[in-house]
Amino acid sequence: MKRRVSIAPDTRTAGGAGKTGAGSAGGRRSDATRAASPGQLSGGQRQRVAIARALATAPPLVLADEPTANLDSQTGDAIIALMRNMQREFQTSFVFSSHDPKVLAEADDAVLLRDGRIISIKRKTDAELSR
Repeated sequence: MKRRVSIAPDTRTAGGAGKTGAGSAGGRRSDATRAASPGQLSGGQRQRVAIARALATAPPLVLADEPTANLDSQTGDAIIALMRNMQREFQTSFVFSSHDPKVLAEADDAVLLRDGRIISIKRKTDAELSR
């Protein structure tokens, strides 16, 4: 089983993953959005495009810098769930850099940094991973 690592501050919140699937990560787009150039897209729209491009080929390793930044909480939850499903189905490994407590909570391993130095490494137990 490949593990997911998150590099993040030591903060956590409760919350589960959201829906999965292409429609839940961005909803339906208008014709104007489909025809927009990258400069005309919002930050969240550009973020979803970047995530889609990175995951489209089901790569063995994904390096994700703030994968849920610029996204509303529902879309962020859907992205986290999509990545977890890819890990299970395609054995994709993910390495995140994030301040999002939901990303940290989903990580199998977490390397916590303060001022550029490792302050702790947290690993989920096998029992926690099998849930």
